[in-house]
Amino acid sequence: MKYLIIIVLLFSIFIQIAAFELFAKPIEDKMEEARTINTLHIFKNRLFIGYGDYGINTGPTDIIYYNFIDSTWNNAFTIQEEAIEHYVEIDNKLYIPGVDATDNWDFGNYYICDGIEWEKKRNIPNGIHVFDIEKYNDRLYCATGNFLKTDSVNGLAPGAVLSSEHGNKWIYDYISPSDKNLVYRITDLIVYNNKLMAFYYGYIGLEKSDIPEEYHQYLSNPIIQDSIEYYLVMIPDIMGQSDVLVYNDDYWKLENIISADNIISIKPFVFNDKLLMFTLQGKYVRGVSTYIKEHGVLPKNVISSLYMNNGEKTLKINMDFDLIIDFASYDNALYMLILKGKDYIILRTNNMQKWSSSVIPQNAGKILSFAIYGEYVFLGNDIGEIYKTDR
Repeated sequence: MKYLIIIVLLFSIFIQIAAFELFAKPIEDKMEEARTINTLHIFKNRLFIGYGDYGINTGPTDIIYYNFIDSTWNNAFTIQEEAIEHYVEIDNKLYIPGVDATDNWDFGNYYICDGIEWEKKRNIPNGIHVFDIEKYNDRLYCATGNFLKTDSVNGLAPGAVLSSEHGNKWIYDYISPSDKNLVYRITDLIVYNNKLMAFYYGYIGLEKSDIPEEYHQYLSNPIIQDSIEYYLVMIPDIMGQSDVLVYNDDYWKLENIISADNIISIKPFVFNDKLLMFTLQGKYVRGVSTYIKEHGVLPKNVISSLYMNNGEKTLKINMDFDLIIDFASYDNALYMLILKGKDYIILRTNNMQKWSSSVIPQNAGKILSFAIYGEYVFLGNDIGEIYKTDR
């Protein structure tokens, strides 16, 4: 059963311009296309960066971190991936899902660090893109963009969830619907309300004549196959009105917890026992981040929203933003990095009702990620720079 209640967030009256400084350029020696700081993550007094572009293929990729204890930059390990998009902490260990292996497609990778040494695990069947790893009821689960061969030439590209007791042997737990023309991907796993939840999206390549002319201005460059130009667009409501895939330790079930149409993607985050879900909605939408990189603003065929679920009801949060770029929790507060117009803003709240905000000066560039350590917020941009500002 679905629920929808509208609530209004009250922003604090005081809006400040953040005082910031350039902290470092740790990847200036990398190829230009790789200098995108996709993620920043604090682990054991170290600031880990994730960089690279797995669409362009910029790997292999170094695990680079800043040690706050001795104020040094370090190269810990080199992974056989085109990029690092995500770090995950499980049982006091740090994981990297292998988002796009430079190895063949037979297996996907993940990497694990006990705090000292890194180890590569190459054992996720057909895991072309390993997007996330989570632990639920003493088993590890991973979310993938998978590839299943149908013959020596052709195959299907479903999203899949695989599980493992110890991380050495993975079995399929769930495989999404499959279609010779569609690509499905399961991108995020999160444990909430004693259930494992998986979030997904799908896309298709269409010829330009199949797309209404009013949407042509939002299209990316085409891919060419058999001398035909195809334009990649995301599929709204790829699983019908269902929003999330839920596992209750017995079986997987699609559930509808958001009352909205044309949802193309959902990004989840848990804060104060509430499930926050940032959604994008629209028709004939290409990759939003690519459009923003080219034009500096959200395309007009996309609507963004924020929802909050307490385990029983879903609340739509009425707030003014174009894009939520990243979430973080620190010292009992929720931080969100948002894009509004051409401004990047850090929002902070303790109760989801009263907020403070800091505007990042525009000369910091296009901000892709942030992390909090002590009294500072660290911001990573799309040209490999990291800025530091007070939180």
